Amino acid sequence: MVNFFDFANRFTLDSIGEIGFGKDIKSLAMPDHPFASAFDGVQTLLEERFFNPLWRLTEWIDGSRSKIRKQVAFLDSFCLELIKEKRDSGAYLDQKDVLSRFMQLKDKQGKPLVLNDDKFLRDLVLNYLIAGRDTSAQALSWIAYCLAQAPRVLAKMRAEFDAMYAKREEEGGSANAHSGEQSGPGALTPTYYEVRKDLSYTTDVIRETLRLFPSVPKDVKCAANDDVLPDGTRIPKGSFVVYAPYAMGRWKALWG
Repeated sequence: MVNFFDFANRFTLDSIGEIGFGKDIKSLAMPDHPFASAFDGVQTLLEERFFNPLWRLTEWIDGSRSKIRKQVAFLDSFCLELIKEKRDSGAYLDQKDVLSRFMQLKDKQGKPLVLNDDKFLRDLVLNYLIAGRDTSAQALSWIAYCLAQAPRVLAKMRAEFDAMYAKREEEGGSANAHSGEQSGPGALTPTYYEVRKDLSYTTDVIRETLRLFPSVPKDVKCAANDDVLPDGTRIPKGSFVVYAPYAMGRWKALWG
């Protein structure tokens, strides 16, 4: 038996590490990776605060507050070490990951904007991880679950992939030449161009899965200033606004 959800979380953590920071976190190679454990631990404990009005007291009693501090300190040190290594080596000048691109930013006088702002760059790293890792892992897991329940849909997806590869073989990979993406006839990974042009059914399957099982089933926002919603509802500064994509995606008035 394979724990696909665990695999998806470790896979997306490594992927977002490469895309966001140009670094392989090696979560796939290390199931109990200390960064992943601290990352998940902090999010779990902070989520519990929303359901416990006495969290300041109970965290002091059960030791959760101490756990949060230790885990946050570990995440901080991990991110700051990554930033320092990239800055000191000058690797950010040639790399194209998100962190490097921010480190390359300069003002009108040619001075670095955030290169030496460790707090900003640390927050960038962690926010990118939160936004890209969990959401992608949730989506992949629900897609696998839904396809296991719908063999007919899975068969149509496979047929679409087979057609894409057959087309690629006929054109010798030339279909992607103008997109700047390298993929010879024997390559297995679809390019962005191929996904956009040749995998429309697969794209619809992903979108439909996200409608029924959104990666962010609920979301909470706090108004920074007084505001008015499109329907005229007034939102005072400091108010919390909650919306639920899970419920919205299953609303029969919208979807039938």
